[in-house]
Amino acid sequence: MIHGVLRENHHLKYDCKMQYGLFLKSLGLAYEDAMEFWKREFTRKMSNDTYNRKYQYLFKHQYGKVGGRIDYRGYDCERICDMEPGPGQHHGCPFKHWDRETLVEKCRADKVNATYLQEIFSLVDRRKFKEACTAYFCATHKVLRESIVQSPNEYVKESFEIEIAVDSYLGAIFESCDTDRVDEVHQFLILEHLLLHSALLFLAALLCVAQNTKSDSDDNIPQTPKYQAKENSPSATAIFFDLAYIVGSVLTSPSLTIREHYILSLLSSVGGVEHLLGSTMGMMVRLTRLVSVPLNRKQ
Repeated sequence: MIHGVLRENHHLKYDCKMQYGLFLKSLGLAYEDAMEFWKREFTRKMSNDTYNRKYQYLFKHQYGKVGGRIDYRGYDCERICDMEPGPGQHHGCPFKHWDRETLVEKCRADKVNATYLQEIFSLVDRRKFKEACTAYFCATHKVLRESIVQSPNEYVKESFEIEIAVDSYLGAIFESCDTDRVDEVHQFLILEHLLLHSALLFLAALLCVAQNTKSDSDDNIPQTPKYQAKENSPSATAIFFDLAYIVGSVLTSPSLTIREHYILSLLSSVGGVEHLLGSTMGMMVRLTRLVSVPLNRKQ
C-alpha cells in the first residue's frame, strides 16, 4: 500500500516515510541506494532544491548519518499496530487499519481461499492482528507456520527464503544429473505430473459419485446453516469438468511447469466443497512446485 501511494503521488507523509524507510533499511537497502531511491521518487513532483531542503535530512537521519546518529531498525508489528493513521495517511497494519472491504479485495486478489479468508477475519474480529497476518502468509505461500509473524521485515525475508529454497531444490536436481540424462529426468517428471493430474481427476470422480448416490433419507436431516449448500454452488459434474479443463490446459501448455493459478482457480470454482479440497490443493501446489521443471530448461 505505501509503495503504491509513493509511486502514484511521489510523496509520503512523515509516518509513512518513517515506517517504509526503516523497513527498506532493515531489509538491506544500502544508504547510497536509499538516497538515490527517495530523491528520484520525490523529485518527480518537486525541484532538487526543495527536496534537499525539506526531505533529505529525514532519510539521512534514518541511517544515522545526522542528528543523534542512532542506528534505527524497522518497526515491529507491536509498534505498527499502536499507530493511528489519520485521513490521507497510509501507514499502519493492513489487518488493523484497513477497512474490511479493502482487506477482502486484497485477499481475493491474492487468491486466498474461503477457508483461510474466514479464519483471517475471525482473527481480525478478535483483534489478533499478528495471527491474522500469519494466516494470510500461510494462505498465500501454501505453507504451515507455527510461529507468529512479528514484523514486516520477518514476513518478507521468510517469503524470500521459501522461493530460494524451491529454486535451490530444482537446481540440485539438475546439478546431480549428467547432461546425457536430462531427457531421462524429464520423463520421470512427466510421470510425476500425470500421477498428480490423475489424483485430481479421481477426486473429482469421487465427488460425482458422492453427490449422485445421496440417500433419500438425507431429506430428513435438519438443514442447519452448517450443512446448507451454498447458493448457486456448482454441481459435482461441473466440478469434474472444471478439473478436466484445468488439467488439459496444463498438459497442453508449452511448459511442464504447473502454474499455481490453475490450481488456485479451481478453489474459487468448487463452491461448497472448497473446505474439503483446501488442504489437499495446498499440498498439491507445494508438491508441484518441487517436481515441476520447464521442458525447455537447459543443463
